[in-house]
Amino acid sequence: MRRLLLISTLLLCLSCRNDMSEVNEIFAEAEADVERIENIDIIYSDSAEAKLRITAPVHLRYFELGDQIDEFQEGVRLEFLDGDRLSAWLTADWAKRSSKYKGTEMKGRVTLVNKLGQKLETTKMYWDENKGLLHSREFVRLTDGEEVMHGFGFQTDEEFKRFELTSAEAEVEVDF
Repeated sequence: MRRLLLISTLLLCLSCRNDMSEVNEIFAEAEADVERIENIDIIYSDSAEAKLRITAPVHLRYFELGDQIDEFQEGVRLEFLDGDRLSAWLTADWAKRSSKYKGTEMKGRVTLVNKLGQKLETTKMYWDENKGLLHSREFVRLTDGEEVMHGFGFQTDEEFKRFELTSAEAEVEVDF
C-alpha cells in the first residue's frame, strides 16, 4: 500500500509541467474581454435632444482598473449637436475615453471645426466632459477665413464658440 501511494505521488509530481503554449493560450483569453465593434454610429441624447454623434471604423471597449475604456485606434469623428443642428465637429486619428473620469484623450491629426468654419488643428487634445471643455498644451493652428493664428495651448467649449489661446502669434491682414 505504501509503495502504491509512493508511486502515485511520484507519477503525479512528474506529470506536472508548464507548457508555454498552454500558458500563452490562457493569457490570450484575457483579450477576449475586449469588445470590438466595427463601423459604429452612435447618437447620445439628453432629455430626448441629440447632443453628440460618434462615428468610427473600429470601437474597442474594455475594463482597466475598474474603469470602462472606449478606444478608437483607427480614428473617430465627434459631431456636437444642438438638437438636429450641427454646432461643431471633431476628428482625430486616435482617441481613448475613460468612463470613470468622463474624459477623452485624442492624438494624431486632431481637427475641430465650428459652424462658422473656424478650424483648430493640433496633435493632442483632451475633452473634459464634466466641464464641457476641450483643451491642449500642444502647438495649435487656428484658421478663421484668411486669418491664421499659431500658439501653444488652448481651451474652448464643446461648440467651439469661445476659445482662448495660451500663447499666440497671428497673421492678420490690416487695411490702412
